[in-house]
Amino acid sequence: MRNAAHFATIALALLLSGCWWEGPPFYRGDPRDAGPVAPGWYRVDVLGKNERPIVQHVEWLANGETRTTPRRVTREDGVGHFVATRLEVPGRHLWIIQSRGDEKPDTAAIYGLVERHGDLLDIAFPIDCDSSAEIVRAAGGTVSGGSRPEAIDMTPTETRRHRRKGAPDPHVEPTTVMTPTTGPVQNQHCTFADRSSLERALVAYATAHPHLDGGLLLRKLSD
Repeated sequence: MRNAAHFATIALALLLSGCWWEGPPFYRGDPRDAGPVAPGWYRVDVLGKNERPIVQHVEWLANGETRTTPRRVTREDGVGHFVATRLEVPGRHLWIIQSRGDEKPDTAAIYGLVERHGDLLDIAFPIDCDSSAEIVRAAGGTVSGGSRPEAIDMTPTETRRHRRKGAPDPHVEPTTVMTPTTGPVQNQHCTFADRSSLERALVAYATAHPHLDGGLLLRKLSD
């Protein structure tokens, strides 16, 4: 759930909302300092993926949002809108990313982080709730919902068949029969009621992750 995606299309992650860090839209953005990437045209390479680079336009809007638009807009690479606000962590160049699927008053914002290293952007957006639930609780956020995967009988098919017939399986040794297990809780919902608890959680997350999930390499082409 924590892939490094094109910063032009991060809003697409909102379609999967439910197991990310969410809360009211706490930030408005500063049109004079609207994000980690200055306005202009960029060549964007996704590190670690064998994909062709895309050409991207970055704008700082008067309402404090950043808008990103690929040269060719497709279903996979659409126009993105988000608010970026600096997060003060010593020795790091971090930005809080806030994005919403629409402007309805009851639409929750999704939160994550971006870190700038010269021409490299490290991204943790959106932040997965399941793997960070303890950080959220410790910071004063709320973790709710979720379920454990159903137990799966891993006993070999032939063994189960013989069990139903009431006879032992002559072909499978008893040591090969695996005990059904369940995994960790999945699809939990992490929410923040106030800005201070969100920022405590983001600082704790950044401290626990000296390197975020993955990177984009940016090369500026023109203004």
